[in-house]
Amino acid sequence: MPRPNPRRTNQCTLKPEEPVFVPAQLSALDPTLLPELEKLIAGGDRFIARGQAAGAIGPGVTHLEFVTGLLALTRPRTVDLAEYQPDIEAQMVDLYLAGVRAGHQE
Repeated sequence: MPRPNPRRTNQCTLKPEEPVFVPAQLSALDPTLLPELEKLIAGGDRFIARGQAAGAIGPGVTHLEFVTGLLALTRPRTVDLAEYQPDIEAQMVDLYLAGVRAGHQE
C-alpha cells in the first residue's frame, strides 16, 4: 500500500463506492449549491461549444451527456474487465471519444 505523502494536503480517503463530485441522486444536491451548479453548467456549455468549433465534439452532445459519460466510464467496476479484454481501459476511452466526436446521428 502506498504511503501518504506528507507534502500533499489532498490525500483521498474515500472508498470507491462513495461519490466524489456528485451525490448519488442529483435531487439530493444541497440547495445551497444550486448557484454553483448553474455556473458549472454555463462553463460546460462553453466547453462543448469550443469542442464543437474544434471538431472534437459532434452535433447534439450536451455538457451533461459528456460529464455523465465520463462518470460512467471511470466508475469502479465489480467485474475485472481486464480479464476479458486486457487493454479495455484504453479502448473504452478511445471508443467514448469517438462517439463524442461523432455526436448524435439523425
